[in-house]
Amino acid sequence: MVLYPVRMSPRSLPVVDIPFRQAGSKIVASIVVGATIYFLSESLSQAAGAAGAYLVLAVGAAIAEAVIGEYADNLLLGLLFLLLTAVLSVPDPWLQVTIPGTLIGCWLLIDGFQHLRYGETRAELSAPYSHDGGPITGILRVFLTRILEPFRLGG
Repeated sequence: MVLYPVRMSPRSLPVVDIPFRQAGSKIVASIVVGATIYFLSESLSQAAGAAGAYLVLAVGAAIAEAVIGEYADNLLLGLLFLLLTAVLSVPDPWLQVTIPGTLIGCWLLIDGFQHLRYGETRAELSAPYSHDGGPITGILRVFLTRILEPFRLGG
């Protein structure tokens, strides 16, 4: 991901310069999301809601990343995962939703916080992700390396 230049306006509010091409790609992606939901459910209202929600999430993540820093989108996604897990778990604490949702949300929060705290960007990963071994063992090693990345930054 690319950090966008942030200018300070005369009133000390940040003004984010997001390139037009990236905004267009987010709109196209939200249309694809809406078309997919419409194809699966045949409900125009659900498709429009999903497309709008995706567009708001994508633009919100881009703005958070531009204003706060790289990996701020992980913080936002982690908070949304935890919020959605809490909302789904209150009426019926279903463990197949509660446990994975909590784990994913907490990992995204820790990952985003640690990368922001130590100032490491996606471009300058401390350990490049490469695998030694066959297709299965190599992919598992890369996956475990990425999962343990936020905890490596703290140590």
